[in-house]
Amino acid sequence: MTNLEIVATPEGDKSALWDMLQTYIAGMTAYVDVKPVNGLYAYEHFDKYWTDSDRFPFWAIHAGERVGFALVWQDRDHGVFRMAEFYVRPQSRRLNLGTAFARDVIEQFPGQWKIRQIARNTPAVAFWRRTLAPYDYTEENFEDRGLERWEQSFYIR
Repeated sequence: MTNLEIVATPEGDKSALWDMLQTYIAGMTAYVDVKPVNGLYAYEHFDKYWTDSDRFPFWAIHAGERVGFALVWQDRDHGVFRMAEFYVRPQSRRLNLGTAFARDVIEQFPGQWKIRQIARNTPAVAFWRRTLAPYDYTEENFEDRGLERWEQSFYIR
């Protein structure tokens, strides 16, 4: 039992989520060429998670502490849900919280899903393959914006 809570991120927690998102993006600089501006990384759609009906921010809470976040969006043009961003703090990863968190979030949204990773981010690719194994996914390799990526497609009933 992971004792994990999945909580929709209230607007009052925007600054806390923004801070954790900055940590996440800083870690992603090992795989993508993004630079901070005035010490901050840009994230174009951040505010939309509290205004748009097709965007859903979540906290992962374990033992009363925020240990991660998930940003989900419904790509209505293509009829799929996407995990825009997903992060669990490094100290919480070995507790298997990431797998439980990802599956709990995904299962809240029945329908077609697609989840992408940068191919060079081998820990993320391995995580998503393990996490999605019960969902009978298909996988595709392609290039997007100059980066090789993996994408898993699956359906949640």
